[in-house]
Amino acid sequence: MGVPGPGRSVLGDALVLFSTVAATASILLSQRLIRHYGPVNTTTWTLTCGTLLTLPFALSSGGPTQGFR
Repeated sequence: MGVPGPGRSVLGDALVLFSTVAATASILLSQRLIRHYGPVNTTTWTLTCGTLLTLPFALSSGGPTQGFR
């Protein structure tokens, strides 16, 4: 992550660590929700909430294809 060079890998390492912790928490929390609401409802609500939370960032950055020129 970022520009290669001395001292620059700490940010990338921190992002990977945070991503791993977030993915683990998501899996553990999803297990409880799946037992209570079922896999289809849990997946539907997870994707819906994720879309609604990231949509403002995607729209404010110029759309989904802004960086693919």
